[in-house]
Amino acid sequence: LNLKKEFITRAEYEKLVYSSGEYIVATKKINPVLTKTGCLNLQGEIKIPFQYDGISIHGLRAIVFNLNNGQYRYGLTDLENHLIIPVVYNRIYPLGTLRYAVENDNGKIALFGEDGRAITDYKIDSISPYTRSRAIIHQSLNQGLLDRDGNMEAEPIYQAINVMDDRVLGL
Repeated sequence: LNLKKEFITRAEYEKLVYSSGEYIVATKKINPVLTKTGCLNLQGEIKIPFQYDGISIHGLRAIVFNLNNGQYRYGLTDLENHLIIPVVYNRIYPLGTLRYAVENDNGKIALFGEDGRAITDYKIDSISPYTRSRAIIHQSLNQGLLDRDGNMEAEPIYQAINVMDDRVLGL
């Protein structure tokens, strides 16, 4: 319904969750035993079809996932459902604006850009969200510092890294 109590869509959705901006994540029964998730705009138009088990919108991108053989597999689309990163990864999560951590089957993480291009190799054990264009990474129990372009500002040789203003302290 809009504010004038006019119907925008038919009453066919199980759940509607406002995401941000112009988009709503919706779940819908496909048949009596199958429920899928899609994305609508505020005019009720389907922007991402009901083919995913879940969707999480982050800016102009959507992290999508499906349950496949007992495992969730993640991918990335734009808000018109153009696949950017295939739905084959263990996990994908945003690290800030335009950067994503993508975990492969070996549990290693690579940094990806919003265009779906890998910025680093799969060698990171864990990575923090970006703060002031820097992320702390963990590799083999050590910490390092990575910039937004995938360049190592501090190699992962430290037990701990402290970032204070523009200074980096490795311990």
